[in-house]
Amino acid sequence: MSVDLEPVLSDLLDQAISEHAFPGAVLAVGSSRGLAETMAAGNHTYAGERPTRADDLFDLASLTKVVCTTSVAMRLHGRGLLDLAAPVGELLPDFLSSAEAAPERREVTVAHLLGHCAGFPSWLPFHSQPLGTAAERRQRVLDTPLASAPTETMVYSDIGLITLGFLLAEQTGVPLAELVQLEVCAPLGMGETQYTPSAALAARCVPTECDATGVPLQGIVHDENARWLDGVAGHAGLFAPVADLARLGSCLLGGGEPVFCPTTLARFTKPAGFVPGSARCLGWGGIEGMCSGGQYLGPNSYGHTGFTGTSFWVDPDHDLYIILLTNAVHPKREDKANGFFPWRRRLHEAVYATLGLAHRI
Repeated sequence: MSVDLEPVLSDLLDQAISEHAFPGAVLAVGSSRGLAETMAAGNHTYAGERPTRADDLFDLASLTKVVCTTSVAMRLHGRGLLDLAAPVGELLPDFLSSAEAAPERREVTVAHLLGHCAGFPSWLPFHSQPLGTAAERRQRVLDTPLASAPTETMVYSDIGLITLGFLLAEQTGVPLAELVQLEVCAPLGMGETQYTPSAALAARCVPTECDATGVPLQGIVHDENARWLDGVAGHAGLFAPVADLARLGSCLLGGGEPVFCPTTLARFTKPAGFVPGSARCLGWGGIEGMCSGGQYLGPNSYGHTGFTGTSFWVDPDHDLYIILLTNAVHPKREDKANGFFPWRRRLHEAVYATLGLAHRI
């Protein structure tokens, strides 16, 4: 990329911050050839006591679903160690503890979990239940009743990805936090991406929402259900700096090799086709509705967002990825209504416009 993105995008980031869309942000743009530009703006909080830096770590929220859980599934599938058509109950027997009352659970496959069409509800407040042991918490999630039959509808579900995280750990015999390091972070050189950050890295984490006492969460996962699961879950919990995510973006645009099998990458990043009219891929999301990546994404683009104010879009048609990391839930999650959503689209569209790509393919 020979175009200088910084003047336009820095001004827009500053304007968004002035309108309280988020206290601070890091925006990265790159291609299969690597990271082209990184911009940091604003501060950790609106008090302005600490500027946001490009090497800060952000709570990725639901980007965990693709950076960890989906990527691990891709790695295992590419090596023939994970059959997407396999029934979940065969790979994770505890999933069938309530199957007698709900026989359709036997029909749920690994691909259904990835495609958000297994029949789970979107979310349940597990965190409001008594803590209990880790095994008891795991089983409470696995016993979640299906709200519909598999493939009847597409419902974006945290529960499906939490279940998939349990399944991947069960199949490999490796805890999920270790699994993402082994299968994704180490091969890609993502040296600072992790669950439950160390004390040294927690000091560099951008704070998210303030707790009931007014103290912001810093280095502690924002998602309540992930905290209930000790900070490690298939749907949320990862922290990372943008440079680590950029390595993943370049890998995906480069065809996946040597980390991901190219045929696996192609399968996971096109619409899954389980539910008519849905652009949902396997793990990743496609283009539909008021897309968070704006109106100029190429037709083969795929991406994901995170509740804290994060997003990751990959556009193979333009050999382009855009990663936006913010803490838009600070000081309260309701503050996202201050303009975060239109600003996210506007920033993505500004990247395309500045690169001369502001047109639909």
